[in-house]
Amino acid sequence: MDYRVYIVSPAKREIRKLPSSTQVTLLKTALSLAKDPRPQGYAAIVGQEDIFRVRVGRYRVIYSIQDHLQAVIVITVRQRSESTYKNIPVKDRSEKIRELESLLGQ
Repeated sequence: MDYRVYIVSPAKREIRKLPSSTQVTLLKTALSLAKDPRPQGYAAIVGQEDIFRVRVGRYRVIYSIQDHLQAVIVITVRQRSESTYKNIPVKDRSEKIRELESLLGQ
């Protein structure tokens, strides 16, 4: 069964700031997580519960897998740097999870 991919607002804003060719590549990668939320090369982010990243060139798609909801929540997209994994907006992820649970009656 495929997962549903949700992109929270901060991630959408970050993607819109990038060149269009980069936007297309990042969105294709994010949407491909519906078929395989744990693709080759994905990795868990140290110190974060159920948050992962996948590399897309010099960018990282940071997302959460919610198996019980069959959902992938794209939290942020960032260019690789020393601060890539600092201050990940988990609040937006938590709000989206609560919203999905209420919609699905769980």
